[in-house]
Amino acid sequence: MKTKIKKFEINNNAPFEKDIFDRQKSIIILEELFKRITEPFVLSITSPWGTGKTSFLSMQKSHLDANGYNTIYFNAWENDFSKDPLISIVSEMEESINKLNIETSIKSETKELFYKSKKIAAKLIKSSIPLAVKLSTAGILDLSDFTEESISEFTEDLAKEEIKKYDDTKKSISSLKISLSELSAFLKNKTNKPLIIIIDELDRCRPNFTIELLETIKHLFSVNGIIFVLAIDKNQIINSIKKIYGENIDSDGYLRRFIDLEFNLPLPDRDKYVEYLYSQHNLEDFFTPYHERGIGNFEKRDFMDSIKKFSKATNVSLRKLEQIFIEISISLMMFKKDEYLILYLLILLIFIKNTDIEFYSKLKDKNISFKDIEKNLEKYKIKDDDEGNYRIEIFRVYLQMSTITQKELIDLVNINKNIININTDTEDRIAEATLFNKIVFDKEQQFRRLNILDFLLSKIDLSSNFSI
Repeated sequence: MKTKIKKFEINNNAPFEKDIFDRQKSIIILEELFKRITEPFVLSITSPWGTGKTSFLSMQKSHLDANGYNTIYFNAWENDFSKDPLISIVSEMEESINKLNIETSIKSETKELFYKSKKIAAKLIKSSIPLAVKLSTAGILDLSDFTEESISEFTEDLAKEEIKKYDDTKKSISSLKISLSELSAFLKNKTNKPLIIIIDELDRCRPNFTIELLETIKHLFSVNGIIFVLAIDKNQIINSIKKIYGENIDSDGYLRRFIDLEFNLPLPDRDKYVEYLYSQHNLEDFFTPYHERGIGNFEKRDFMDSIKKFSKATNVSLRKLEQIFIEISISLMMFKKDEYLILYLLILLIFIKNTDIEFYSKLKDKNISFKDIEKNLEKYKIKDDDEGNYRIEIFRVYLQMSTITQKELIDLVNINKNIININTDTEDRIAEATLFNKIVFDKEQQFRRLNILDFLLSKIDLSSNFSI
């Protein structure tokens, strides 16, 4: 078994070779859109965090490159240490232009046009250095040395400098847009394709960097022949906008200023992703000798089925599902062949830990009532899944009996015996007493499962020291 999976890699010769979520359809649709766009354009690929946007963009870029498009990939999160998004984008453009799959003669002229834009951008970056830095240096001087007249002259000079800097900045912005237009027009003329700049992980950036990057795209790169593709979790971007401008801002309206069209990425099929993670973690190694591991007739099908059901019930993200698989894989490594393992309960506990840490902590501390255990387990059930839900009820009893002392358990078993024997209580109460006693009391292995919760939690806690 493996504790981690390889980073999702794209075969440039076969971009959709690992297309487990059937993203090819969406990528082909968007390519048709790109063919028809002539004006400045910003497209957002919108999907919740952890639903495979990065993998989508990787396949999209590979497909576009293979079809002669001029693409630049920019990971915003890896660059948000920068104080100025313009610096980051220009640097990434320079590196990407050197890698464009175009004829040498075309690439040479493309570089010349880009370097022209780069020089203008450098002036713009330099002119945007805050004047506050200059003002702050006055703070180290003794103000008693300044006369009222000299201070007045100083502030007047600063005002003039600010006006000049403003005029220079406007000119630089205009010059940069003209230069970028020349670059994009040249590429369009020579390759018959637009310049597509793909920006990933924008929703993971610092709020101020996110907003500044959107502003940079809007005001500096809004030229014909350049298309921006932004992968975003819309809710995260809206939160960033509110952190910068306050809760009362129309954040959705503000965001629409920067995005021309929103494409909602279809949510992935979790069942397919479960199967993918199963193969990537080599969990088949665990099930091959499963008869020797003390898990009875619990086979691969039941294992996969339980993960798929809990995943559906809790609606976990793909990244969270990957973390769950890591914990399952590591936990299984902790078991010796002769140790008693209730696999379904182990999986249930790992899902609880990753989706409801408060519930998990209360189970661990044994500070929870029978009723609360029953209530909290409802979220792991699926409607009309009688078999799966009955299994959860069985393991609900396992959890309940593991949170009380052995004396309390024996007393409860005796109470249940009276309810069953007298047979005058409600049908539901009699059924509950019968189920509880059937699970707790085994003629061959009396109270063997009393400490199963502590035992499984000890394995899970060891796996918790690992993360992705």
